[in-house]
Amino acid sequence: MPAVSLSEGRIYRLAFPPSIKKDSWYLGVVCKTCKKPIYCLDDFSNGNPTQIIGQGKLSIPCQKCDDDSIYEASDVRSFQAAYSAKSFKDLRPKATGGKRTPLLPKYRKAKVTFGIGALEQRPEAALGIAKCIAYWTYVESANARLLASLMGANTETAVAVYLSFKNTVTKNDAMQAAAELQLSTDDMLLFRALMAYKNSVEKERNALAHGIFGVSNSIKDGIIWAHPTTQTNHQAMVEVCGVTDQLTAKLYQSCFVYLTGDLETLALEIEDLERQISSFVGYLSANAQFRATRYPQLCAEPRVAKEIQTIIKKDAPAKQQ
Repeated sequence: MPAVSLSEGRIYRLAFPPSIKKDSWYLGVVCKTCKKPIYCLDDFSNGNPTQIIGQGKLSIPCQKCDDDSIYEASDVRSFQAAYSAKSFKDLRPKATGGKRTPLLPKYRKAKVTFGIGALEQRPEAALGIAKCIAYWTYVESANARLLASLMGANTETAVAVYLSFKNTVTKNDAMQAAAELQLSTDDMLLFRALMAYKNSVEKERNALAHGIFGVSNSIKDGIIWAHPTTQTNHQAMVEVCGVTDQLTAKLYQSCFVYLTGDLETLALEIEDLERQISSFVGYLSANAQFRATRYPQLCAEPRVAKEIQTIIKKDAPAKQQ
């Protein structure tokens, strides 16, 4: 696990424990009341010294005695778990790693029913959709804090300004303008990669959030998605012409299928994106020594590294001219 800097004046809440596996290593603290270890984070160093620095504090509830206390960075230790315990993460469906797929030709025998109540027929898919929509608010919060950091402005003011923008283009333009004025060449590359990552995930999230949903008895582990305009035009034509094979075929050609695991994949991408942007905000507020160590770690994150390579390749022809 890379070094983590806790910014002075901030309290970091660690209330969602990981899944615990006996004999595995975790970062945590000793509860101030029951004196039992509280396992907070996976320790990928397997007990090697892990650097938690800074003047910020940690707010950590104990899952055993319900004590809820504040801890210093120096209180954090590495523990080898003495027991196994499940967390909410164990209840999540397995991510497919894929995205929505066209209904046709794979599901050519499917008969789709759209309407209110479709989501209730697929509660696991409904939960996946809810996570993707709700978790995006945390990405917006991270972006607002990033803009505040770039502007060197009062956080409350910067957040209000960012959230007042009504569309993605305006928000991106504001972030880009502030970044160009404040960031070094290297930091600008990382910023651009994060924004490319954000734009890609946001496109998928927005399509999901503004779609209309249906179900098919032949697709038990997923839900059907259509653009509202497509489905509404279909309904209008049905009211005029009645249900025909031609109209149904046209509708189905525009439909997509989200398996429950596809929705989990998108939810995990949104979570990872929020973590990456928040980490960048913390990086920008840290001292030079910490930033020198942290920069390559941030750039090495899989999705960020991919976007960096894309940007470098895209910029290369311009540099050669």
